[in-house]
Amino acid sequence: MGLGPSTKMTSLFHFNCPVVKEVVRDPDVDLSGVIVAGVSENYLEKMFTAHRVGDLFDALKPDGVIVITDAWGNHHLDFVLVIEEAGKRGIPSVGMSFFGLQGRLVYTSDYLETLIDLNKGTTGYESCVVGENHLSQLDAYKAVAILKNKLRKKEKNDTSSVYYHQTELTRNYFLLQKVVFGEETKIEGETLWVKKQSPSIGAFSEWIENVEISLIPPTARERRIHSNLDFSPIACKKTGVLGEGVTHILQGVTVMVTGVEQGSRFEPANIGSSEGRLTEQVFFDTPGTPEEKDTLLHFDFLFKEGHGRTKEGIRAAHEITDQVVEQIRQELRELDVEPVMTEIFRQKDDTPSKKVVVVKSVSGLGNMYETAMFPNQPAGYVGTYSTMDFMNMPVVVSGNQVLDGVIHSLL
Repeated sequence: MGLGPSTKMTSLFHFNCPVVKEVVRDPDVDLSGVIVAGVSENYLEKMFTAHRVGDLFDALKPDGVIVITDAWGNHHLDFVLVIEEAGKRGIPSVGMSFFGLQGRLVYTSDYLETLIDLNKGTTGYESCVVGENHLSQLDAYKAVAILKNKLRKKEKNDTSSVYYHQTELTRNYFLLQKVVFGEETKIEGETLWVKKQSPSIGAFSEWIENVEISLIPPTARERRIHSNLDFSPIACKKTGVLGEGVTHILQGVTVMVTGVEQGSRFEPANIGSSEGRLTEQVFFDTPGTPEEKDTLLHFDFLFKEGHGRTKEGIRAAHEITDQVVEQIRQELRELDVEPVMTEIFRQKDDTPSKKVVVVKSVSGLGNMYETAMFPNQPAGYVGTYSTMDFMNMPVVVSGNQVLDGVIHSLL
């Protein structure tokens, strides 16, 4: 539903795009970039894409936006969600789509300001004539003229600046003195009780044979471990989404994931495996490793033969780990005590100061060399999208999102 011959933008259309031509040629406006966003059939993925477009708005800082779609019906949800992202930031917009009679909006929003109907037929319905309802040069001229008028009015009547989602992230730390196994998972005072359990392999049994959970206190670091798959904090969102609001973090405990294959006893690795004595194979007290005083919540996976070398096996280990850690997050989220330390990170206002871009070149090959992004919870795995899923295309995130665990490594 929603994409027919008369509206479909062909390769030739993109090659000759009237809107891009009009903006490039107009001396009054400057084209900062063209954002190409795909359409999904899944609602959560629609939201995901719209939020990423919002991140790009924050990075590119446009004064105005023209949103175009060559589809209708279900696709209008994506269309409107992107316009909403502009509206939330106070960015004037013009939307262009086929409406007619058949393509009326299935979802609307208070942020819809101006819509241009691309219907050219006499019936108001989709047809099988390719290009009949294509965006024309006249449509493009209208869109740019209307947007310029909006910008003039805003400059004249509105002294406030465009809001580029200036965020504030608060990280509250809660110190643990003891981590022990118990009958249930709970936090009492400065003690974390972790339910003694054997996580269900369930849907992951194709790749995982078994997993053992143990606690390694600072006094037991001489034990041997299998190859390291990851270290991660235990943190959760108290309020807001990744990159803003309040995040609770437990100090004194770090999650460690290791693994080995059954049969061959292959140690999962990309270049070199890290099995051996813990004190010799981990350099503690660095930004990416636990503190010397931390207790390690250790997940040790036994992969089925060959699956310590597949992305499915490695992903399964991270997901099982995250499902168990989520039980701790639920307790942490409800913690009602004063934090031992608070950090506040504010995204700077749009000042004339020098702008700096940080580029993080991350793993994107799969099987022990992969990166996932946008988890449901800080530094988690469940809900993520692998960078491989979008062909390692660059994704813009804010500094606060990075500091709130938007990136999960599957090394």
